[in-house]
Amino acid sequence: MVTPPASARKATPPAPEAPSSAIWTSDERTAVLRAHAVQHATASLEETEALLEVAELRAGLRVLDIACGPGDPTLEVAARVGPGGAVTGIDISPGALDVARERADRARISNARFQCANAESLPFPDGAFDRVVSRFGFMFFDDLPRALAEVRRVLRPDGRLAVMVWGPFDQPYFQHTVGVLLRHRGQTELPADRAVQFRYATPGGLESQLGAAGFSHVQGRTLHPKWVWKGTPEQARDEWIGSAVYNRPWIDELPGTERTKVWEEIADGFRAFFDGDSVRVPLTVRVLSAVRSNAAQS
Repeated sequence: MVTPPASARKATPPAPEAPSSAIWTSDERTAVLRAHAVQHATASLEETEALLEVAELRAGLRVLDIACGPGDPTLEVAARVGPGGAVTGIDISPGALDVARERADRARISNARFQCANAESLPFPDGAFDRVVSRFGFMFFDDLPRALAEVRRVLRPDGRLAVMVWGPFDQPYFQHTVGVLLRHRGQTELPADRAVQFRYATPGGLESQLGAAGFSHVQGRTLHPKWVWKGTPEQARDEWIGSAVYNRPWIDELPGTERTKVWEEIADGFRAFFDGDSVRVPLTVRVLSAVRSNAAQS
């Protein structure tokens, strides 16, 4: 079993080196997102439902979705807040935002807009939003205290923040994909820039930072939704390979024969979760909610 380094398992981890922004903004990633955006949204529906449940959305609310990628969960938020509400999705990738706009146009969703922006410097006035949501984005922020200060600033008093982050690396989806690559590379630990996505897997770390940033009623839960890819194990493997821009250097380094073995092992791993119609892989995620405190921040 492959495990992240000890620094990634502490309750309050230091900030490891984050992946380069070039990974998220590459043309290759944009092409993959455009090709599979709807399937990705469907596959991750259980995670989206869990996040938006704790966000306590209702009609008429103004919502900010941070690190929205190709529009998830932004488009679902738009449906829930209705025509009297509005949602703004931000991301650092112009290409991903183009895909999100295309999806919104096709679905004729008029209450969603998208903007290229960084969470650590939000281009919105104070108190502009009733809710802020983020699915699998907070782990990658270089300066989380600064991002949280910005989130608090743009939330109205008593506004709610809802965040989803990954649980530990030791779960089937990662062990049967990235873990296979690591084993074939002869490695037993994730390097720091890969372990960053698991930095808040342990309860307590992100909660303490939310409290220090001026949020109250902080609650966190560990959940086990499923990633559901409608198709065969081989198709699930091919989708992961196509979207694995983050791990592409490792993939490209493998000799041809070794790469074939990796592909077979990943498909075999997914096959254990195949029900004849879909690959249903159990995930471990953490979902947190917090309320913007009215107390002044020093």
